[in-house]
Amino acid sequence: MIAPQIKQIQMRLMEIAQIVAEQLGLVVLDALITQQGARRSLQICIYRKGGEIGLNDCERVSQDIGTLLEQEEAEGRPLWKGAYLLEVVSPGIDRQLTHATEFELFAGKKVRIRAKEKFGSLGNEFTGILLKGNKKSLTLRETRILATNGQSRKGHRKTKIGSKNIEEVPAGQELTIDLDKIFKVNLWSDDLAK
Repeated sequence: MIAPQIKQIQMRLMEIAQIVAEQLGLVVLDALITQQGARRSLQICIYRKGGEIGLNDCERVSQDIGTLLEQEEAEGRPLWKGAYLLEVVSPGIDRQLTHATEFELFAGKKVRIRAKEKFGSLGNEFTGILLKGNKKSLTLRETRILATNGQSRKGHRKTKIGSKNIEEVPAGQELTIDLDKIFKVNLWSDDLAK
């Protein structure tokens, strides 16, 4: 549970980050406050739909947010008392997606689904291309499962990636899954299977 004061700081940090990001054609995914020992960190995660985030993007956003934070402090409204590290990052290749906005932003990307229970012939862990999502469901295509016993299920094509066997649902099929049946949705790269 987040303390009310921390939650207010995170909300203000998100507002400031969104002002900066929008001017640069970016989207803010998260604004988090973390602490490791005595070190406090304000972390902003940015994304560009249809494009890559580079180091220059992170540096620019960090500088612009830093300028706004300094301005607020000079006006007697410091966001945070004491020292902190401001980090601006891009989403990792295995980022967990948790809400409808992220499902929309990452449409077209490969995701890994971990279901709460077995989902038909797919089992409870599989990948697919995210077509769309909302507060209630996700729609995928090119759905593939990680086979744990090395056996192919009837009607599925089997391939091998790295040391893991992969099974595929026939091409062209779309699959819509209720979110209440899903434990986790993560971005996925075939590099993660190696």
